Amino acid sequence: MSESSSPVDFDVCVVLPAGGHGARTGVSTPKQFWSVLDKPLIVYTVQEFNRIPWVQKIIVCVAKEYVESFEDLICQYHLDKVEVTVAGFSRHQSIFNGIKKVSLVWKDPDIVLVHDAVRPLINESIIQQVAVAAKKYGAAGIVNPLTSNIISVNSDSFPSEFLDRNLYHASEMPQGFKFDFLKKSYEMCANEDIEHGTECLHLVQKYTNINAFLIEGPPLWKVTFRKDYFAAEGCLKEKYLKVGLVNIPNSSLVSALKYHLEEHHIKICILNTIEEQCSQLTSVVLGQTIVNLDGILNTIEELTEMWTGEPRRIVQGGLIIFLIYVSKKITFSKTLNQLQKYSRSLTEKFQGNISPIFILTKDMKNTERIVKLIKSLLWEMSDTYMGQVFVL
Repeated sequence: MSESSSPVDFDVCVVLPAGGHGARTGVSTPKQFWSVLDKPLIVYTVQEFNRIPWVQKIIVCVAKEYVESFEDLICQYHLDKVEVTVAGFSRHQSIFNGIKKVSLVWKDPDIVLVHDAVRPLINESIIQQVAVAAKKYGAAGIVNPLTSNIISVNSDSFPSEFLDRNLYHASEMPQGFKFDFLKKSYEMCANEDIEHGTECLHLVQKYTNINAFLIEGPPLWKVTFRKDYFAAEGCLKEKYLKVGLVNIPNSSLVSALKYHLEEHHIKICILNTIEEQCSQLTSVVLGQTIVNLDGILNTIEELTEMWTGEPRRIVQGGLIIFLIYVSKKITFSKTLNQLQKYSRSLTEKFQGNISPIFILTKDMKNTERIVKLIKSLLWEMSDTYMGQVFVL
């Protein structure tokens, strides 16, 4: 089950149902609005579609009480292709509302893709494969082989049949359809389908006799339970964390940082100055031997300007870790007092933007402790430690 990719030269719109209330997570905030790296999960998903040039419009279906807050996210993250509509009482009703909105904002798109807002680990390659296959076959979807055994259970809670899992696949997202087929299916379907159905491929097959082309893809699992959130957080960090190592004089320390951070799936750029271009950095580790407030302020302001002005930036703000080496000629306690004094004013000045953190050491050869601390700070990516001074 494979389909070679080809350029997309037709109009594509996207419908993202996002009206769920997260009942299975046991948390009051809907899972699509849970935050990873200070950004809601739904924004990661939308951004992947929004940056694709051949995607024309993205319709996001959210519960009525979240429309206003999601419109704020559209502005904050410059999601220029996104339109919002109110979700329905069921998944299919939300998708139907999205289809109606498509008709209003884009005249006769060739293909409509349906995806889940809480499947953030999507990428353009998979999206393109589905779009191209849908154009060719009328409908297409992603599937994965099953990994667990399948048992049919009778009404008395005993097994009635043991199924061969090799004959079955798990249906995933995204799915793609010729717009006319999808629209017709939802206009024709019975209330039972709208209220209890969840599978778009089945709905289109039932009402248009179109069999979807199935593409075996990577696991694009959705965040359903609380444990899924932590898995998503780890995967998104692996995907997006990228650190610039700037002006670190100890080559052994640079090598150790590079090895341990990359082992933790954190991407590395080694730079001589912060002016060197390395796109989409989430953090910078900057080596220094002189502590000067004006210099620190200039560095932070320069990074703030670079990061806020970066086109289609994935992560808002970032961490800047000042790794400060104090030689024996400089009074260690005096430097520490300076940093503690600076940190209070820096915390007030840069609250909610860039998080400056200081590591003060007498020994750059103390590689193991320095690496452990930096790795923990970079992975956590939290503003909890903004302005903190760590002494090693």
